[in-house]
Amino acid sequence: MNITDFDKNTICDNTQLLKALITHLDFETQRLLATFVRLTELKLTMEYYSKNKFSCQGTSKEIDFKSILDDVKQYCSKEQQNMLNNISQMMNVYSMYSSFSDLSNLLNPEQMDLYKQFSSQINNGGF
Repeated sequence: MNITDFDKNTICDNTQLLKALITHLDFETQRLLATFVRLTELKLTMEYYSKNKFSCQGTSKEIDFKSILDDVKQYCSKEQQNMLNNISQMMNVYSMYSSFSDLSNLLNPEQMDLYKQFSSQINNGGF
């Protein structure tokens, strides 16, 4: 599994090495090391946001849902990936529909009337 950008920003390489080691140890040592790793991750995350609080404030980033879906998909089960693929396809269809709904800005009134007549025939099963 790939490491997330969040983890790249908030933890160190040694943390990943310790996580890989945990499952090879006896249960009691796993428990202690796992707790240590999680506390270290929490500490590093808090430090990251304390150091970067001024550079992060006020930066409004436009949300790119397609990019989010693509990033999240790699951490999902096959069933969840299929669901996200369906959502992505619906977003693409909506985007195409939205671009067509803006035709009124591109067509002259006569062309727009023809488009509306053609659309109503298709919607009413005229073809």
